[in-house]
Amino acid sequence: MKKKMQKGFSLVELMVVIAIIAILAAVAIPMYSNYTTRAKIGGALTAVGGVKTEIAEALANNTTPQDGVNVNMPTGTSLVNATASGATIRMDLSQMPATSGDNFAATDTLDLTATAANNQISWSCSATSGGTLTPSQLPSPCNS
Repeated sequence: MKKKMQKGFSLVELMVVIAIIAILAAVAIPMYSNYTTRAKIGGALTAVGGVKTEIAEALANNTTPQDGVNVNMPTGTSLVNATASGATIRMDLSQMPATSGDNFAATDTLDLTATAANNQISWSCSATSGGTLTPSQLPSPCNS
């Protein structure tokens, strides 16, 4: 007697493959979502690069950075706590052109703070409290 050769996959084999794909998707989708959010916030950080330069120049000259005087703030950003020794750029991610329309809440703001000390200017980045951003969604400069 000849034994019949099986052609194709059995139902059990197909179910195992579907289960593996579902597990991979359950892990990959949240990771991809965090990645895209980090990339969009990174774009917003790049968009204020010129502002950072203007603030650094004002601080290097021992002057207080002022919007419209020696600093030109783009849409969705504001200058807060500006003194001759430091300043903070507050970025409203729901209104910045680099991130608008990307489902950021109105409370999702990021602060870039410049501090001048010992003839050096250092920058720090942090999410403001009350927003929906998690540390895993922030780009690496904001997680140090």
